[in-house]
Amino acid sequence: MSLRLNLVTLLIFIFCFSARSQNKRFPTTASYEEIEIYSLTEAPDSTEYYEVTFNSKQNKSKKLSMLIGKQEAQSIALGIEQIRPKYPLPLDLLEQFIIKSGYIVTKVTIDSVVNSIYISKIKCSDKKRGIELIARPAEAVTIALKFNCPILMKVELFDYH
Repeated sequence: MSLRLNLVTLLIFIFCFSARSQNKRFPTTASYEEIEIYSLTEAPDSTEYYEVTFNSKQNKSKKLSMLIGKQEAQSIALGIEQIRPKYPLPLDLLEQFIIKSGYIVTKVTIDSVVNSIYISKIKCSDKKRGIELIARPAEAVTIALKFNCPILMKVELFDYH
């Protein structure tokens, strides 16, 4: 079942990868602020979830927290510590695919909230064009850590609770 899920995930990423191709790079706009991970902790009163808190690099008092699953928290923690496990994790497959396709990840953005779910984009480019992949923030942040690229968030999302 896990193998089937990983293959389905890869196919979804490939579809997004090809369907969202554009002939441009992705400039940073004024409505975004660069963020960093402030903390990653077990969620209060939960054994299933972790809380990741981001803060603005420009204004450290601006923070945003979101709940993520254990596996996503593990991936982020490994990325923060720059640890490469002995065997590849699911997002290592995407990382390999991006690199072998000739792309690099230029930035990750957290763009919106739909039905209380945050929506992110992984922005990639090669020498000729840029593409974007829609992802959940936990996976997008993990990819940003793997590629050592900036994480940007729309300013108005700091006000969303």
